[in-house]
Amino acid sequence: MTVETGERKFEEMSLAVAAELRCLPDSVAFEKSIVAQHLRTAIYVGSTRTTSSESGGHTSTQRLMANLRRSLDGFFINLQLSSSSSEAQAANGDLYRTTLDCIAGLGDVVDVGGGHWISAPLRLVEMDGAEALLVVGGYPMEAARAALGLEMASGGIGRFTVGAKSSAKLRNSEIVVPLASWLGVSEVLSVWTSRATNSHLKRLSHTDEIAADQVELYAPDILRNQHKKGRWVQATQIHQSIDGPRLFRPLGSRSRDYSRPYYLGLFDVRDGELVLLRSAPVEFEVSLRLRFGIDELLKTPRSVKISVQGDTCTVTPWLKLPEPENRIRFLGWTSQPHADRNPEIVTFHRSSVPMLIEIFRRLAIQTSIAGTGTMV
Repeated sequence: MTVETGERKFEEMSLAVAAELRCLPDSVAFEKSIVAQHLRTAIYVGSTRTTSSESGGHTSTQRLMANLRRSLDGFFINLQLSSSSSEAQAANGDLYRTTLDCIAGLGDVVDVGGGHWISAPLRLVEMDGAEALLVVGGYPMEAARAALGLEMASGGIGRFTVGAKSSAKLRNSEIVVPLASWLGVSEVLSVWTSRATNSHLKRLSHTDEIAADQVELYAPDILRNQHKKGRWVQATQIHQSIDGPRLFRPLGSRSRDYSRPYYLGLFDVRDGELVLLRSAPVEFEVSLRLRFGIDELLKTPRSVKISVQGDTCTVTPWLKLPEPENRIRFLGWTSQPHADRNPEIVTFHRSSVPMLIEIFRRLAIQTSIAGTGTMV
């Protein structure tokens, strides 16, 4: 990316950079687009040059972070006029590292071990009903434009082709892959839920009848019947027999959130109290998908709203998704820290809408769409 700065004021330079990358008018998306562009360029150059000071054309994380600090710290300090230099530099360090993790998760770059990176091949992800294609791979913006022969727009770390006619030229190209190939093939949720549940039922261990007053159960159906909101219910609030296995976990006060274990268990009522009969541990990632499967089984689906405005869309509330569906999160950004928002709202480029709809469909999440805007 080459932008002539000369004697331009800082505001003019920012506008020039935004125009070069076709960034969205959102400060967080703008920052992410710039950092992602610098990272792709550095890793791409390191992967393609024939002579390199780094082994095999790899570029190290240490070198990438040093280059970003040297190239962008001053620029971002100007963007963050209310922050001190030290505060801004600390924030920038987090931005640089998280953006590197995001473009890796997206499939733009590959960690080959030892903290070294190479550029991934250029691919285009096709989505049913979408005019734009998602651009994936380590090519920096200008190199991707030259290789594809069409324009692109940036939205956070994501890049999309511009214009239905130009995108159509490449839809039969060998570099175009369907969404399922990029995202990862996933078994039909109801089939997966049945298989996963049966697998864990075979591993249930017998225990003495233990009072379940220190656990909470995933029971959206019970809360629905009680005309209450939520998904998890303390066992002490359940005074009825429960048919079949239930996902459960220790109360938050009894276990740290980041290390809280999950189980599948069979429960019964003894003398008016819920007791645990048998249980089997469940891996956290499995528990994430199992919750959506249980939602479908109990007919208590979760819902999200996609609000479209201009070239962006927001998803409210953002739900913690299992893999591989959670890969879509790399394309989004939040304008405020999660702690400041309840529920969390995540913004995406408008061209992500078809991907979001398909991902939510796979997890039996009900989706409503509101708003209008111009599709790029």
